[in-house]
Amino acid sequence: MISFDLNNGRNVYVDSFFYDRTYSGLMEGKPVKWVNDAVIEDLEHRVARIWGGRRHHIIPPVIDDTDPEHPQLPPVIISVMLTSFKPVKNEADSSLLVVSFFCDEITDKPLPKIIYENIRTISWDDLAEDFYW
Repeated sequence: MISFDLNNGRNVYVDSFFYDRTYSGLMEGKPVKWVNDAVIEDLEHRVARIWGGRRHHIIPPVIDDTDPEHPQLPPVIISVMLTSFKPVKNEADSSLLVVSFFCDEITDKPLPKIIYENIRTISWDDLAEDFYW
C-alpha cells in the first residue's frame, strides 16, 4: 500500500490512480487556450466516470506559454483517490479525496514520489469529505 504523510501531518493512502495523456484526444495541430480549458473541464467528467461523485480537487497546472498562441499543459494527467483513516470531523469513520494534477512524463521518477511531490501540500481538512465504512 502506498501511503504518505502530507505536510500538515495527515497520513493518506492511495486507493487507486488513473494515468492519462493530456492531449490524448487531440487529433492534429497545437493546443490553444480553449483546448486547454476543455481538457481541464473534461477532467471532472473523466474522474466522475471512474470514481463516481466523490469530492475532486484539481491542482492548477503550470502552463508553458513560451509560445503565447499555443499555451501547453504538461503532457500527463494523474488522478489519485486518497483515503485517510482519520475523518475531517469526528463523527465519521474516515475521509477521502480524489486529486488530479498535471505533470511531466513519469519515466524518470518512481510513481509514488511523483504523487507525493504533487499532493503533499493539499489542505486535506478543507478539501476532503468524510465517509462511513
